[in-house]
Parts: sequence; structure tokens; C-alpha cells
Amino acid sequence: MMKLAILAAPGLIPYLSDKLASTGRQAGVKLDLYDYGHLSTLPELYPKLRDKYDGFLLSGLVVQTAIQRYFPEDDKPVAAFDTELEEIYHALLDLLDRDRSLDLTKVVVDIYLQVNEKHNCRALLDIKDMDAARQKTMDYWKNISVKEIDGLGDRLFAKIKRRWEAGEITYVISRNSSVQPKLAACGIPHTFLYPSEKQLLRTVHGLLRQITAQKSADYMAAAVVVARESVKGLVEADEEEELLLQQAVLDYKKETLADFQIQKTTNGLFLFTNLKTVNSMTGNFRHCGLSHYLQKRLRFCTYVAYGVAPELSAAKSSALEALRESVYRKAVYAVVEDSLVGPLMPETEPLKQVPLDDDLMEMAGKAMLAPGTVRKIKTILELRGNNEITAAELAERLNVKIRHTNHIIERLTSAGYAAQSGTKSTGTKGRPTRIYRIDI
Repeated sequence: MMKLAILAAPGLIPYLSDKLASTGRQAGVKLDLYDYGHLSTLPELYPKLRDKYDGFLLSGLVVQTAIQRYFPEDDKPVAAFDTELEEIYHALLDLLDRDRSLDLTKVVVDIYLQVNEKHNCRALLDIKDMDAARQKTMDYWKNISVKEIDGLGDRLFAKIKRRWEAGEITYVISRNSSVQPKLAACGIPHTFLYPSEKQLLRTVHGLLRQITAQKSADYMAAAVVVARESVKGLVEADEEEELLLQQAVLDYKKETLADFQIQKTTNGLFLFTNLKTVNSMTGNFRHCGLSHYLQKRLRFCTYVAYGVAPELSAAKSSALEALRESVYRKAVYAVVEDSLVGPLMPETEPLKQVPLDDDLMEMAGKAMLAPGTVRKIKTILELRGNNEITAAELAERLNVKIRHTNHIIERLTSAGYAAQSGTKSTGTKGRPTRIYRIDI
């Protein structure tokens, strides 16, 4: 049975507690509920829970976005309880049933008010306006920074209170759990939209589909190529070195319990396995314990590269393509479904993290980034030989989406560790690409 964790704001805990057993039974999963208290606790709470669960259900877009910003490289399946259109319309119909004279121009939905100061529910009676409001809200969440998330509830309530005191608002339909207690304390008439049982179940099923798809992808074909090098470059087989390399790889397999098959090549070895095993060997393409292990064991130099593809033949080709990059850049690279990933960071021991020094820990704290992310950026810059890079180049090296990289750069800039140093032409009619100088 799959295990899912629900991270919810304090105001939703009693409601979700009542629904937990029924929803879990219907979906055939085990559900555990956690009160995250405040968004600032997520950097500490989420890592403690991450590996205990198959996926996470989140009480809203606020907490989902916060986790994505705090952990931009994380691939754990998550899903948030979104606000359904039918719930908003049901709330409006209920209000009109109770008060036929209700002025809908003075009724607002708080999650839409945060992107449109003049929002009111009269406009939502037009389905085009409703769709536009929802799209604008989704775009808002795609681009919001961690700094903006912190204190969002206070700012949103301030907007509502100001308009209520001015007589521009008479009723609030709320979906923001940090706003609702403030509305109650001030006596502002409101309805809070709790996620319905149907919505809870729908969200759980959607998350389960994510998990299943990810697990299926885990078993895509993967190939690892290990090639020997001499002063003149890649070499043909040397019997003694060949045997030493093979024994070292077998010992690595035994020590780490990695599941792969070995095949000899003219200048090294192919290791055949699947994506799940490679993810375990590399910490989801963050480091390469195998490379370091071989470096310690062997008197000759080796290069390691990874390839992942739907078919084994394509995985082999991808590994060889990654090998060319590894040889050229003197680092470990992977080609995953035609995308170059790397460099993979070195490790002092297989499957263990290198301790961070105090300076990097301080930088990570000031920039509100994971320490591992700061370390990886530092290594990337060291391997490049300079501290100037574009967001696209950094995204490629970190193996994350460009929007995550933009948020990382934004935080480094706010903390004083990054600044735009220039631009370069893209070769098209579009705007030139920004170049950033990162000092870490």
C-alpha cells in the first residue's frame, strides 16, 4: 500500500482529520496528516518526511509553491488541493439564496484578489472572465518568489480589510487558510472553501498517477560507460589494466549493492541497468560515487558517463555521447532522453554527502537555498574556470527547469552573491541573454 503525507495549514487540520480515514480507504492508500504551522518550517520539516512517503498532498498552491522554491531540484511527486469552479459557484448560489439583494460587485474570492485589486464576483458570472481569473492566478504562482510568499497572507488580508472598511467589500469567499482566521477576528463576513471529499479523492488519484508514471520511468534502460585513459587519450585494451578495472567495478557493485550487468569494451566497460539504479548510484544525477571510487582504487585515469533512454541500444548511444562530453570537460556527464545532464559532483565516499564548510553553510542560509545547491553551483563554476554564467547554462548543469534557476539566481542576487554582468546575443530577434556573475 502506498503511503502519502498531507501537509496542511493549521486551520485545515480538524477538517482533514475527519476525512482522512474515508479518503484513504476509498483510494486504497495510507494517509498521514501533518500541520506545517508556518511556511518557514518547511525547509526543516519536508526533508525529514521526504523519504518516508511515496508522495505529498499539499493544502494549497501556497505550500506547493513554497516547496518548489525551497527544493527546486526535488522530484518527489506532489499535488495541491486546488479550488474547483463548482465550489466557487456553489458558494455564490448559497449566498444569493440567503440574500437575493446581494450585490455581487462587493463579493470577492481572496485567491483572485491577490492578482487583481479590483476583483469582484460579478465578473465571474461570465465564464470567460472566470477562466481569465484562474489563468492569471496560475501565472502568478508560477513566477512568485520565496520572499513574496512569505507574508502573502498578511498582505492579502490588508487588501481585504482596506476595501471592507471603505465599503467596497461586503463578503469574502476565502480559500487562503492564513487569511480566514484574520477575517473571523475582524468580523468580516466570509465563507471558507474547504476541499470537498470528491476533490480530496480526485487529488489523491491524480497524485497516484504521478507516482505510478514516475516509477514506470524508473525502469527505462540505462547504460554506464567506464573508459580508460592514457597521456595520449583513450587507449586500446591493456590486459592488466582491463582486469584491474573489472575487479574494481565488481567491488564497487558488491559494496554499494548496485544492480547492473558488465560488458567489456575495447577500452573499458559498459554497465547495463535501469534508471532507478542509476538514480541511486548518482543521487538523482547529483554526484558520481563510482568515479571517485575508481580514482581511489586505480593507478590509471578513467572516465565515467551515463546514458538513459527507452531502449538499451539508445541508452548505449547516449552513454557514448555523454562520454565525449566527459572527456572534453574532464568531468562526469549523462545524457538522459537526449538532454545533457551534468557535471555530476565528486564525492569523498560512494553514496555519502561531502560535508559543507562554514562559509557555504552561511551563504546557503543568507540566500535561502539548500546547502547542496550552493555547493553544486560552486563546483560548476570551478569546473568552468570562471564565475560568469547564464540562467540557461546553469539550469542545464543543475538539471532543473529554467524557472527554478531564475529563482535561485534571484535569491543569490538578493543575498549579494550574484549580479548581472552583461548580455550576449541569442542570434535571433529576441532580447539578448543575461550573463550573471556569481561569487560563492
